[in-house]
Amino acid sequence: MPSKGKSPVTTQQRGRIAAGRVSGKTSATIAAETGLSESTVRKQAVDPRTVTLIQKLKSRDEAQLDRIWKKTIRVIEEDLDNGDPGVRGRAARTAVNVIAAGDPPLARLEVSQNGAGDFTLEELLATQTRILREQDARAAAVENGVPRGTA
Repeated sequence: MPSKGKSPVTTQQRGRIAAGRVSGKTSATIAAETGLSESTVRKQAVDPRTVTLIQKLKSRDEAQLDRIWKKTIRVIEEDLDNGDPGVRGRAARTAVNVIAAGDPPLARLEVSQNGAGDFTLEELLATQTRILREQDARAAAVENGVPRGTA
């Protein structure tokens, strides 16, 4: 019998966690569907057995995912060239999210060696986010009739 708090996760539950992750469900939703706790779902989602199932599910639909990826990139590129600053800003934020998809959480990245002139992904994303917010604020000011240079 497993020790307290260590009830085994069945193969069926692991499969449902993998399917839920691929379909974009939250840990809370998957937990409710599987009868597991939310923390167990989060832990099992990164378990090598579950990750293997997720990869199998994704490879099954690889051709479709490839088409979706190409369409997504094309739409982002078109929106980045849009004349509306709001559309460009949203496209830039989406691009940053797409680029960072699959990267490890920022807390797991090693500390930058600023003396060497490098930076962390967290610093890069924070700077990019600040720039996008400033652009959005300027665009909103222009839309609201505030003269350029005063926003």
